[in-house]
Amino acid sequence: MAAACGLAVLLAACGDRQAGPSPDASAVELEVTFGAEIRGTHTTYSTFTVELRCDPPDGTVIDARASCERLEAEQELLVAPPGSACDRPPSDWEVTVRGTYEGRAVAAVFDRCHRAEVARWMRIVDFDIPEPGI
Repeated sequence: MAAACGLAVLLAACGDRQAGPSPDASAVELEVTFGAEIRGTHTTYSTFTVELRCDPPDGTVIDARASCERLEAEQELLVAPPGSACDRPPSDWEVTVRGTYEGRAVAAVFDRCHRAEVARWMRIVDFDIPEPGI
């Protein structure tokens, strides 16, 4: 049984496992998906996904070791803030983070109104904005 909260984060124990770290508690395995509406003659939705693993650093990011170090310093980004009305122009991008971090399940969505958090995730994984339509 899993507990989920809409656009918030899932950091819950599952099934009847006992509390405490899982056998692979140091593992970090994240899938980070960036999505954007590309406006032109026709509006399309484009996504780009990277994988990040730490201990040892690996994945499809440009520099896994640097990304793991940046993530260590930005762990609060593993939990999405509560939804809110946009108080400034929204970002073109949103980001979804799924996977595990030190044995805990992670499922966080940062919508277009979370402009600062989206930018921070872009820095963590060295996301270079692809050309429209990619």
